[in-house]
Amino acid sequence: MKGLYTAVATPFKKDRSINYESLKRFLKFQRDSGVTGVVPGGTTGENPTFSDEEFKELYTFVCSISNEIGMKIIAGCGSNSTDKSITLCKMSSEVGADAALVITPYYNKPNQEGLYRHFSLVADKSPIPLVMYNVPSRTGVNMLPETVERLSFHENIIALKEASGSISQVQKIIFAVENRISVLSGEDDLTYSIMALGGKELSALFLI
Repeated sequence: MKGLYTAVATPFKKDRSINYESLKRFLKFQRDSGVTGVVPGGTTGENPTFSDEEFKELYTFVCSISNEIGMKIIAGCGSNSTDKSITLCKMSSEVGADAALVITPYYNKPNQEGLYRHFSLVADKSPIPLVMYNVPSRTGVNMLPETVERLSFHENIIALKEASGSISQVQKIIFAVENRISVLSGEDDLTYSIMALGGKELSALFLI
């Protein structure tokens, strides 16, 4: 993975519908600012609140605009439902997304075997590559280095966005996965330290 990807917020109108005019201006601003691509429909973009129709409309719109202005798309496809994550990955692929960002299932708090099975199945069924996202402060579950190592052998998993806040955990993950997947920083305050260990830059706002 190379370049700068921005996790974009989703603008809404007062009637709670998506403001596509504002979103188009925002996407062009990203392009003009030199970013490689954007990450729409992630948790920053409030995807847990989207209807199925909003997901499809949003991804279709963003992919269409991004193709026009030359940016790549990593679509937010995470859910606490394995089947829904698979559906979102397929939908994102159909409208032109380049990859999918998939968070650990929130609230459900699966054990490590459950996390392994969740990501394995989503990766098996997804037509586009997966970037896993571990952020225990938001989801209530922490994906451990041993689980990440097992998942790193899956040919359709290309990266982990790691936001546990533990440098020790990041170090163990980077050592365990070798060069099979990229380990991306999901904590702004730890980005420099994680990159010094061999990770890549990534935060709630930026994906490198």
